[in-house]
Amino acid sequence: MKHRISTQHSPRAQHSATRFGGLILAAGASLLLATSAFAAPNPQLSPTQLHQFAGAVKDLQALNNQVHQEAMNPKLTPAQKEKLKNEYMAKTNSILAQHHLTAQRYTELLQETQRDPAFAKEVEGAMR
Repeated sequence: MKHRISTQHSPRAQHSATRFGGLILAAGASLLLATSAFAAPNPQLSPTQLHQFAGAVKDLQALNNQVHQEAMNPKLTPAQKEKLKNEYMAKTNSILAQHHLTAQRYTELLQETQRDPAFAKEVEGAMR
C-alpha cells in the first residue's frame, strides 16, 4: 500500500515535518555510516546470512516509511518528536538484533550493495 503525503499543510508545518523527517533519516544514516571506515569488500555470506541481511533491509525500509509518515504530522510536539526518534533508534537496533546483525556489519553489507551490482541483485532476490 502506497502512502501519499499531503501538501496541504502550512509552509511552517511542512518545514517542521521535513526537518524532523530529515532527523529520522539522519539518525538512521548515522547508525549506518558510523563504521563506514571499516567496510569489508566482497562479503562472503552463507544463504542464511544473505537472508538475514535481506530481511533486515526489508524491515528497516518498512520502519523508515512508517516513521517518516508519523513524522509528517504537523501536530507533533517537540517532546513527541524526540520520543518518536528514540523509538525509531530502539526499533532499528531491535531489527538488527532479530536478524543477527550488528550496526557495523549491516553498514558493511549495505555499502557493498552500492559497490557491487551483483551482490545488490542477490540481496534484492533474497528480499522477495
